[in-house]
Amino acid sequence: GEDLGRKMLMLIELTTKCSMGCTHCMSSCTPNGVDMTPKVLIDALEFVKREGINPVVFSGGEMFENQYIRELLDIISDYYAPYIPITITTNGRILSSDMELYDYFRKFLKFLSLISNSFKNKYEPQ
Repeated sequence: GEDLGRKMLMLIELTTKCSMGCTHCMSSCTPNGVDMTPKVLIDALEFVKREGINPVVFSGGEMFENQYIRELLDIISDYYAPYIPITITTNGRILSSDMELYDYFRKFLKFLSLISNSFKNKYEPQ
């Protein structure tokens, strides 16, 4: 598109699934949310590339609850990591309990926005 001197950013929600139920969450996700498929991600990233959108933020729900997460990480890395800054937003719960997934994810890590659960007693449903 035409460059009007504005910086563009794209947020790609990889899932609307999240098991935490935080009351302060801006996404209103649930444990039975919907996962983005690899095909839809490729379409979204082709749009990002074509339009020159930079940077890209991947989020959700909790993106690591997406059933296709390893394939999605491969797609992100293979096609876009060398070309555009990427930010991953996660609460870190699954990564802290699944070392195999954490090790797999580490090779993709450039920027990580960790959403802390340190306010659990104040914000989480009892």
